[in-house]
Amino acid sequence: MTTPKHGPWRAHAVLHDVAERQIDEMTDEDREVLDAAIVRLSLDHRIGSRA
Repeated sequence: MTTPKHGPWRAHAVLHDVAERQIDEMTDEDREVLDAAIVRLSLDHRIGSRA
């Protein structure tokens, strides 16, 4: 995969109101794990695909 001239492809994550409530109920450790997962997904759009 080649990188476009304007920089690497990166996804945008959108969290809805229900997600805010769920995140508020998480521990700090859980939030760190979630944050790492969101970053990983935003950097590699092929994760989870059947390609």
